[in-house]
Amino acid sequence: MATLGWQDRPLLSAISAQSMLRIESFAPQHLSNLAWSFAKIGLKDLPLLDCLADASVGSIDKADRQGLANTAWAFAALNVLNPPLMDAIRVQVQLKILEFTSQHVATTAWAFAKLVYANARVMDAIALAFWRLLGEFDTQGVVNILWAVAKLLVEDNPLVDALSAAASDLMAQMSPVDLSNLSWAFATLQCFDEPLLSRITGFAVEKLPQFGS
Repeated sequence: MATLGWQDRPLLSAISAQSMLRIESFAPQHLSNLAWSFAKIGLKDLPLLDCLADASVGSIDKADRQGLANTAWAFAALNVLNPPLMDAIRVQVQLKILEFTSQHVATTAWAFAKLVYANARVMDAIALAFWRLLGEFDTQGVVNILWAVAKLLVEDNPLVDALSAAASDLMAQMSPVDLSNLSWAFATLQCFDEPLLSRITGFAVEKLPQFGS
């Protein structure tokens, strides 16, 4: 259902009610999958999310990289900040960052930035992962991390320079939304790299017919 973006309210209400009754028996993967599914279809079921958060905190040390990234993304996508949950995820991200792929890193960075809830340690961990996986990030990944760095006002010039270079290399593949987010990030970071900004402008003009479509 979530992958198809399909909503059947009575069915989803039944799933929510039964899940809350049995939440203590759910494994970490089941918790993250359920959160991801409801976020994917944009259903903000606060009672269920509260139960998921409480249960996830209790078993977060057993969650794998996918579960951590999916849970963080789900709550961020629904714009629901649960500090105990995000604190628990933050600790596990720092402990398990070397296991993360480029997709997990980008997703987690975006989630913390979307909720404006991060500290220097988790952003340092994300920066470390970026350097380790340099060259493996796709367009969305680079834009998401750069957007997160700007949103959280992270002061790391080498990281911003490396992200800028990666963005420049991938710019031809970017969508209008990517270019808009990129422009916002550079403006927020007060980046005045004229060649880079001219390159963004050029691609934006080229893809102008796609804006708003």
